Order: sequence, then C-alpha cells, then structure tokens
Amino acid sequence: MSRAFYGIGAWCDSYTPETSRLLRALKPKFAVVGDGAWNHIPEIQADMAPDPLLILRLVVDDLPARTVARVIHANASRYTGRFAAYSRNEPDVNTSPARLRLIEWELDFINECHKRDIPTVCLNLATGNPPGDKAEMLAAMEELRPIHDASDYIGLHLYDLAYNLTDSMDELYTAFRYRLWPAWFDRSKLLSTEIGLDGVGKRFGWRDWGSEQVMINLMDSLADSWRQDSMLGGAFFHLGTMNGEWDSYLATEKLMTALSVYNVSNHNDGYSSLPEVETNMTNEELWQQLTKPYESFPALTKRIVALGGLPIGTEVVLGDYTYQLGLIPMSGSPVDVVIYARTGDWANVKVARRASELPL
Repeated sequence: MSRAFYGIGAWCDSYTPETSRLLRALKPKFAVVGDGAWNHIPEIQADMAPDPLLILRLVVDDLPARTVARVIHANASRYTGRFAAYSRNEPDVNTSPARLRLIEWELDFINECHKRDIPTVCLNLATGNPPGDKAEMLAAMEELRPIHDASDYIGLHLYDLAYNLTDSMDELYTAFRYRLWPAWFDRSKLLSTEIGLDGVGKRFGWRDWGSEQVMINLMDSLADSWRQDSMLGGAFFHLGTMNGEWDSYLATEKLMTALSVYNVSNHNDGYSSLPEVETNMTNEELWQQLTKPYESFPALTKRIVALGGLPIGTEVVLGDYTYQLGLIPMSGSPVDVVIYARTGDWANVKVARRASELPL
C-alpha cells in the first residue's frame, strides 16, 4: 500500500444487491469484510477497484488469537487476491492490566498471521481511546507500542466528527486525537477502519445534518488532514450490516458516487460536489427538503425517534394497521418493540412489547 492517502474503503458484514450497487458506485480500494460475507468474496472483489485489499474480520472477539488467525487464513486461502487480517474490534485499553492482556493477544495474533503471510490490522481503537488526559493517554500509548511496532497497519475509528472537526486538539474525544500520540507513532500505518458523522439526537447519522453534501464536505476536510499527516487514510462506510443498528450510517448510491473521486485521484482542490440532479423545485423548496429530513420521515418512524428509539427496517401495512419494529429505551436498556396504528390514524400510535398485544 502506498504511504500517500489511499482512498475510501467499505465495511461489508453482508452482501446483498444493495451492497453490490454501492460498491460499484464507490469502487473502493480496500474493505473490511465480516465473516457473514466471506462466501461472496469473488463478487465483492469484482465490484471494487482493481486488485483491492480485503481485510477479513471474524466477528467474534473472545476466541484465542491462534484460532482467529487460522480461520482467517483458511478462508483467504480459498480465493486469489490481496488479504489482511483484522484483529479485535474496539479493544479495552482503559486500564494497564487490560492493555497488557491485549498486547499478549495481539502479538500472538500478529505472529500467527505473519507465519501465514497475512498482513495484520491491529488495535482498531475507538474514538477517544486510550482514555484520560494527555499525559495518561501518552503513557497508555507507550504501553501499546509493542503492537504498533509489530503490526502492519493500525486501525482507527473516527466518530463524533460533527462535534470535533476543528484545529483544536485539546478536546479529549476529538476524532483527530491521533495527533496527540507520541512522535514515534508511524502515522503512515493508520487506516480508518470505521467512520461516522454522528447525529444530533435523532440517531440518523449524517441525515440529521441535512444532506449527503454534509458528508462530502466532511470527507474533504478529513482527506486534507490525513494528507498533511502522511496518514494512509481511508474511511469505511457500512454497506451490508449484521443488523439494523448501523442503518443510520448506511450510504446512498449518490453519496458513494460522489466520494469515488478519492479512489481515482489524490484528492481534488476545494470541496467535492454531488452529481447534479434536475429538479423543478425552487431553491427554497430544495433547502427545506435538505435541511428538514425529519419532517419527511414516515409517521411511525417519527414516533419511535420521539421516544428516543431507533427505527429498524421499514413500515409494514397489514390489513387496517401499519407496523414498524424499533428499539426504544426502557428502564435504561434498549427493548425491541412494535409500534403500530390504524393506517391514517397517526394520532393514536401504540407500542407492543409482545405478540399478544398486537391487534388481531
């Protein structure tokens, strides 16, 4: 892999026609592929840029390192192409004992992968980690240095971007916190293995901020920063998900097409733009549509959001009623519920926690 900005990647936990359309629009140079999509590796490779790098992730974090390495190698060996192995996802680095346990696991994982000639992507740190003030964070990074030195690439998750996209590196949970890491840290090893533009309370990711152009502008700023830092870069958009939890980050084909500029050039000057769309709307009507997406949500979706929940899937009409599955907080924990109402009678929405509560 080049030591220059490498482009945009994708995260595929499953492979569906929608996944394929988005991959073909983005043409990513690399992707994290969860084991739920391993049987579709040839199709994924065909949808991506030529000679892509596939980072294989076994979506189980409590197995011995040797087992994970062997399973990844066995599946990579079924296909031709370039592969790397993804280690633990957002590991616990909160305390010194936890870091020491992680070092033991990761070094074992790296050794087992390298014996099989598979590069590794390790650490995969969550936004804001290691925790603490600058002195505590630097001390933690010193402990984690053996992983840095041994692994081929270091994963990095970038969330809270809407709040922290600034030049100030003093905030504890800035997405650019890697700039506070020790001088010895090789930023050319860094890959962003997850990215998200967080929402503002309604949990719809970039949609809460208006339009796809918000995400485009964000990626332009990120790419500029990564180039300044000689970072490998890359950003993973959830294309095929294990469940509905990440639907708020699910990209659109229009967004993928616009972001594909990063995969065909070394970034452009200024901001990227979405492909032009013909419309008969006035500027005011278009502005209202882009800046108030919540108003266009279906009635039951808005009710779930109003309850502080997360809609899952789409509304279903059966007989006289409309239904939608959602996760809403109850007693401090998210609970699966069905929100329903007689179709058209949106003022009388009800919540069912079990099948017996649904109307016949």
